[in-house]
Amino acid sequence: MIKLNTKTEVQKFDIHQDVCDSFQKKIMFYTTPSYEFFTMFCILDFQDKTLTMIRTDTDENIKAIKEYDEELLGMTSHSVTALNSEGFYCMPFNRVYSRCFRYIHPKTNTMNVIFGHDLKHPDSKYWGRVSASFQKPIGEEHLLIGFLRNDSNVVDVVKVDEDLNATKLYSIPDMVEPPHELAQFGSLIVATSFHVFKCRDMKADKFYQYADQLLADGYDIRESIPDHIKIYPGELYSYNIDKNEMQRIEVDCPPTAHFDSDRKQYLFSSAHNLTALGGKYYFTGPAEITKWDTVENQLVKVSTFRHKEVFRCTTHVYFEYEGNKYLSTIGYPNRLVFINADTMELDHYHDLEENLLSGHDDPQEFVNKIHRTNSVIDKYCLNDINVSSDGRYVIYFEKDKAKFYDFKNKEDVEQYISFPSDPAYKDDLFRTILHTAILR
Repeated sequence: MIKLNTKTEVQKFDIHQDVCDSFQKKIMFYTTPSYEFFTMFCILDFQDKTLTMIRTDTDENIKAIKEYDEELLGMTSHSVTALNSEGFYCMPFNRVYSRCFRYIHPKTNTMNVIFGHDLKHPDSKYWGRVSASFQKPIGEEHLLIGFLRNDSNVVDVVKVDEDLNATKLYSIPDMVEPPHELAQFGSLIVATSFHVFKCRDMKADKFYQYADQLLADGYDIRESIPDHIKIYPGELYSYNIDKNEMQRIEVDCPPTAHFDSDRKQYLFSSAHNLTALGGKYYFTGPAEITKWDTVENQLVKVSTFRHKEVFRCTTHVYFEYEGNKYLSTIGYPNRLVFINADTMELDHYHDLEENLLSGHDDPQEFVNKIHRTNSVIDKYCLNDINVSSDGRYVIYFEKDKAKFYDFKNKEDVEQYISFPSDPAYKDDLFRTILHTAILR
């Protein structure tokens, strides 16, 4: 374990009181300076109207990580969660050097960098790469983490408490990277695999697991995918704790990504319908969000949301408003999308500033073009959203501000929260705001 110190700065903000009253809990997000590893964690407290910025990129910290393993400097943050009100955990994005996660304690201005071998378990010496997201199980005070073993393509799923005691729950065989997200729903633990892009060259009868393998064989799928390349469905991994049974469940498109639930009966999983290639994403179709019923602790598909002008769905959030049930998500690049969670049909969408997606003969070709050229990414840079406690307001993030959408009146709120500029951070400030959390 590596123990580092952090620095905290606080600034006030002014926003409509009814917006602040709607957000009863704090919202965590983060941004990344020149060294990806040294995230600045930001906490919006709407009751005190303060933005707390926890900086980790001190000279001492940079020196410590360089001396330990300079490769870690490229490790990007992906998600945060909290077990209690004292601090929070941050997980890395899936990378070959994503070998640790972090615990940040704002009250003591400290950050612990935790590796698999720091956990208290006989197998911890084998635990290398770590999963990118997790959710705190309802009613339980532990984390679910997936570790790819150093000695095999096996992922051990473990639960970890705040004292770093670990219990191995089960193992997923033939998984070449840690899960993108893990979640526990009752007696079920579910996992997604993000970068896997299974397909087959039907002419050569050759199987691929990653798009980069296609590129190496001369197939530049950034332009088009030949008809003889068959793309396989995405996969969910589901494990029943009570029965000690694991299922691999196919979803309509790859890759499976994130979860949310109604905390009662239904689970909602997303599939981005894209693949990573050469640092870019290639969209192979509209995104999908599938609704699952947990009948007898098994995932049973209910229905799927899909719309020809909704791509990627970076995240999705379940919420209720005035007795109705909804999902809110982001359609790449600038569309807020609202789905009726009962019917899984589009309720409405709201384009930020301009409608970029409508009117194209081939929306998929359009989003691939703007993604390759970065023609609107720098303008909007929308990565994540969250919903207020009462369901009325959606908070979303641009590079230099947090903005709000009034779900009741279907309009943007004219006020927003500006973020301070800082020369230590890149021109594309806040480009890595991913998967915000509601803190306790």
